[in-house]
Amino acid sequence: MLLIFYVLLVAAPIFFSIYYFITLNHKEQELEELRIAYYNLTSNNSALLAAHAILQSKYERNNSYLQESRDTLQSQYVALNKKHEELAKEFSKLQEYYCDGTNTSHVNTCPLCKLGWIPFSSKCYFISTKTKTWNESHDWCLTKGGQLVNIENSEEWVCHLCRWI
Repeated sequence: MLLIFYVLLVAAPIFFSIYYFITLNHKEQELEELRIAYYNLTSNNSALLAAHAILQSKYERNNSYLQESRDTLQSQYVALNKKHEELAKEFSKLQEYYCDGTNTSHVNTCPLCKLGWIPFSSKCYFISTKTKTWNESHDWCLTKGGQLVNIENSEEWVCHLCRWI
């Protein structure tokens, strides 16, 4: 029995040493795997931080450029809008003096006529001294932006007669 006790007494530390060695070796392997994982994570984190810094810089640069472009376009829009308003006012003023001599409708109240044309009753007339056929006269009038006269009332008739006499 003493021998068994002695064997157990000697075997127990050997068993615990082997068990401890195996467990320690396994824990060291786990620790080494954790160190490698930590190193990889740290490396990846550093790479991500560097990429983030680059992207942040590009974003800020692009955002700044876009803001400057937006501001430039806004100021150009304001300037163009102001110029448009000025031109619209000027156009409105000019319309008072502009006369479309080609508009021979009865609603045209334009008091001015092209050079060589005669105003009468809100219309412009051109009296030619050349003799032409009706077709030639018609074509000539069209090239000048007019049309052959259509006398609509006696005042018009008298006006044309007074020019012809």
